[in-house]
Amino acid sequence: MGRGRAPCCDKSKVKTGLSRCGKSCRLRWINYLRPDVKRGNFTNEEEETIIKLHQTLGNKWSKIASYLPGRTDNEIKNVWNTHLKKRLAKKEEKS
Repeated sequence: MGRGRAPCCDKSKVKTGLSRCGKSCRLRWINYLRPDVKRGNFTNEEEETIIKLHQTLGNKWSKIASYLPGRTDNEIKNVWNTHLKKRLAKKEEKS
């Protein structure tokens, strides 16, 4: 039987003190630590942009992120899956 998802790295090759491998450090920089990453809730304009771009591009989160400076593809994907997709489903239900 499987024991879940395999780790991304061998724990013996991690950075000292943080127990993070190079891949984890890189993803942490890209998604959280970069100085140009925006914090906080998405504006209504950003949400509408995501909805419109998703209609034309589909789940191409990196391409969508290129239209929203300071927002990461991971953050956009999370907002889509937790909020926007459900909001659109409710609108279609009412129609």
